Amino acid sequence: MVEQQTVERIDVDGQPAWAKRYGNELRRFRLALLDAAVRLLGVPALRPPPRHAGDDARATEQRRILQLAGADVVVPGVLHSGEATLVLADIGRTLAAHLREVDAAGAERLFADAAEAIACVHAAGQYLGQPLPRNITIDAIGRIGFLDFEEDPGEVMDLRHAQARDWLVFTSGVAKYLPLDEQRMGKIIADAMASVPAVTRDEVARSVARLGFLETLTRPLGRRAASLGKAVAALRAALRTALTPRA
Repeated sequence: MVEQQTVERIDVDGQPAWAKRYGNELRRFRLALLDAAVRLLGVPALRPPPRHAGDDARATEQRRILQLAGADVVVPGVLHSGEATLVLADIGRTLAAHLREVDAAGAERLFADAAEAIACVHAAGQYLGQPLPRNITIDAIGRIGFLDFEEDPGEVMDLRHAQARDWLVFTSGVAKYLPLDEQRMGKIIADAMASVPAVTRDEVARSVARLGFLETLTRPLGRRAASLGKAVAALRAALRTALTPRA
């Protein structure tokens, strides 16, 4: 019987927390198709990581949280660990929730803060995996944090590809929320990426070159699809503004 993952808000000693129970759905066929597609496109940074189930997923997320916390990345504290279950401390509302509420200036500021936080993770020699707006948080004092680590890209790719993946995932996920054009997005990304390893910037450049067709293909397909093309265009603008890929 397939059991879905669930996340439930609870109170622990009067403080908000989240009980995460890991399901047993593996999605092997879907992941195999996606892996074949990204191999065909020649974008290794987008290879899907293994989909773990049950206690394997719990162990993967707990391991990744400890790794990132050791590098001073803001991640949820583990309050309890059990069979296929973690209880995680609350680290603030999501970036997605904030972006739905703020004006254009506020959205630009939050986007820049999140991009800078990802760059700091990379400068520390780490990677995230799924830095989508729903997995990025902002706490009461404005610190940017990160969620959702039960899948580990490091199992199928090296560090430079995993970091390049973060920029591809982040930019494509946030583009639909931003009232900014590609050039302004690109300038903000370029400023943040100036501190990341050169090999990561080079890998982003290679990935964007392979995905350039999305800029034209997605334009007439609606806002959600068009945000993919917008993200590719923004990354291209960032690379053109500040980065010189290696041969």
